[in-house]
Amino acid sequence: MMRKRRMMEIMMRMARTKSDVDMTVMHLLSTISKSSLSSVEKKVLMNHLKDVQKQDEKTKEYEQKTNNPLAERSSKRIEKRQSYADVLRVYR
Repeated sequence: MMRKRRMMEIMMRMARTKSDVDMTVMHLLSTISKSSLSSVEKKVLMNHLKDVQKQDEKTKEYEQKTNNPLAERSSKRIEKRQSYADVLRVYR
């Protein structure tokens, strides 16, 4: 059980955006519900998943993640424009 919990933690940390974390949770929920484990083991795993999700949402890493991939792309474009403008200012 602890190995599975550790894998849940790793999967959530590796997600690039907050929506990816949500998709990871949904994937894990469907995997748990489709598994051939006993109902008690499924409940235990789901409780672990809830706990892992709450702990992940409290971390600084989670707060720094963008909400979705489109927000990540647009922020990168803005940074590139600003840096390009800085380059133009140097040459004026």
